[in-house]
Amino acid sequence: MKTIMTLSGALLVVAVIAAIFYGGYAALQQLWLLVMALDDTLRLVLLSSLAVVLLGALIISGAIKSAARGGERARLFDARLELYRGLLEHYENLLSAASASERAQQASALESLQVDIALLANRQVMDARQRLERAIESGVDRDAMQSGFRRLVVEMRRDLGHRTPLADIAGITRTSSQRHEAGPQGCQQVGT
Repeated sequence: MKTIMTLSGALLVVAVIAAIFYGGYAALQQLWLLVMALDDTLRLVLLSSLAVVLLGALIISGAIKSAARGGERARLFDARLELYRGLLEHYENLLSAASASERAQQASALESLQVDIALLANRQVMDARQRLERAIESGVDRDAMQSGFRRLVVEMRRDLGHRTPLADIAGITRTSSQRHEAGPQGCQQVGT
């Protein structure tokens, strides 16, 4: 019984679709006969105005689609920018932390950003972040940590659309370390 109902339902759907296509075909055929019955000049005006209307509709729909994509890209850019600002702040504080308790506090704050990093950061930023994490965990070479931080900044900038070579970023960590060595008053001296 269930198969008969399923079969009859499928046949009904096919019949409705066939009727819609036949009705559309018949309507287009009648419309075409009406257009062909018009004078040649009037037919040319009608077809050219129809072409203009269709072209205008395509242009407007393309502009609407482009604007929707632009809004989505802007929201994604803002979310990435906020994430990267938070990451840089946490890593800067982690690199300048004097005590083990401060480092543990910054490390736990970084853990809260893991989901956002996985969702928003691109592969190069995640790789640079892992290299920096390894350098921080080893804790031996301060230059390796600074280099890892610079690489992370470069990859973040690339992800946000900048094309900055690594040599141009060297001043960021130098300024950052000068600010932390000079203390709160060093902010005015360094100019940050």
